[in-house]
Amino acid sequence: MSHRRDAIVLGAFVLSLFAASPALAASSPTVTASPALSPAFSTKITDYTTTCATGTVSVTSNVPSGASLRIDGKTAAKGRTTRKLKLRAGQRFQMISGSGKTALTHSVRCLPADFPKWTVTGTLPADSPMMAFSVSAPSSFEFPYAIISDARGVPIWWLHTPKKSSMDVKITPGGNIGFFGALLAGDTGNGPFSIYSPAGVKVRDVKTVGGSGDAHETLPTSRGTFYRTAGVRRDHIDLTSIGGSADGSVWDDVIQEIATDGSVIWSWSMFDHVSLSETTNWAWLLIYVTQPGSPLDLLHMNSIEEDGQGGLVISARHLDAVYRIRKSDGAISWKLGGTNTAQSLAVTGDSANDAARFSGQHDARVQPDGSVTLYDNGSGVPGRAPRVVRWQINAEAGTAALVEEFRDPLIAGALAGGSARKLTNGGWLVAWCDRPYIRAYSAAHNMVFSMKFAVGGRSYRAVPVKTSDISRGQLVSGMDKQFPR
Repeated sequence: MSHRRDAIVLGAFVLSLFAASPALAASSPTVTASPALSPAFSTKITDYTTTCATGTVSVTSNVPSGASLRIDGKTAAKGRTTRKLKLRAGQRFQMISGSGKTALTHSVRCLPADFPKWTVTGTLPADSPMMAFSVSAPSSFEFPYAIISDARGVPIWWLHTPKKSSMDVKITPGGNIGFFGALLAGDTGNGPFSIYSPAGVKVRDVKTVGGSGDAHETLPTSRGTFYRTAGVRRDHIDLTSIGGSADGSVWDDVIQEIATDGSVIWSWSMFDHVSLSETTNWAWLLIYVTQPGSPLDLLHMNSIEEDGQGGLVISARHLDAVYRIRKSDGAISWKLGGTNTAQSLAVTGDSANDAARFSGQHDARVQPDGSVTLYDNGSGVPGRAPRVVRWQINAEAGTAALVEEFRDPLIAGALAGGSARKLTNGGWLVAWCDRPYIRAYSAAHNMVFSMKFAVGGRSYRAVPVKTSDISRGQLVSGMDKQFPR
């Protein structure tokens, strides 16, 4: 009798577990849609997109007994049912699966018909739960949408930019989103860095004073100022030492620190600090391709970074070099790569093929430990695939030691653009630019996330976004204000 009683008690205990656990008591609801949801529905995923060219989305749910699902404010009937929802591009509807403490809200937003297309595998690392970027239109220099995606690559915020230009997308102080807001190709005016609220309301334009505003980098500071580069034409320059005209013209890259009132509180001219002899790597090509009478783009600054020690670290693509500028007097403290000068650092730890030289590089960034990371395009170097590198700088000893390097076997070349951001967990977020990929890697350089754009798509830069910068809720709420139902 005691064995039988024990069996009955055990059986009752097991049944109570099933009754107490919703996950065991009932299967989860399933949802499909026409047009389809991306990604496929899961009760663990919060954000989705679909398309709504016809103005409606058909949502089919299958809710088993004991499960719970609400769609667009209404409880879905048990079994299989279909609802048609009226939606326009940008608008969204919500679903709630489960109830009580197990409830999860799912957001489904309609993409515009011309929105960039991509496929995704994996997820971004936890220390980069979102990322900011833009995608070029096929066969053009237009970047019509500034975009922020979640860890699965699902766009949760976007803005169709007025001039179809949104290079250099990033979060700015105050929980706003900024990007270069003028046409990259053919723009002859002072291209602004435009800042918008999540609700799509322009906050301000950050403009250079004199010259033309450059697309490549605008750097906000914790002081409320912004660094920008102004392209200033310089005429009557003797270029015969590099094979050019005795009366030529060049573009000077002038860094300006711009205050909140638009005034320039600090500036630095690169042409005043770099000799023509440092331009020889690219000069012959630039002379060949530049129209007569047009300025030569001998410098091509493409990134600016404060180092926290009173200096700026900049990348100059057409000098194949990274420089550290001392702000107090404008002097160049050190130079990494490019032609040899008195300020050049001695390189250690690099392979013979790459020693002391990278080519066409982008996105030089200073890490908390003082090391400098870089996206080395390898432009024009035979057999050189682009690579991600990190250098430990010892300014006192005059050395730069290569302490980290990796390549992606699928990325064979990268002429221009690109970025490499080291994450707090030791991993990386890399935009391979003129190859159609943004990818994330673990600290061991194993790929954990891959976003592949449709034919013709590429991204100039991908920037990690933390919830301390801006929250998902702020972005979703801003989109709802842009596209109310």
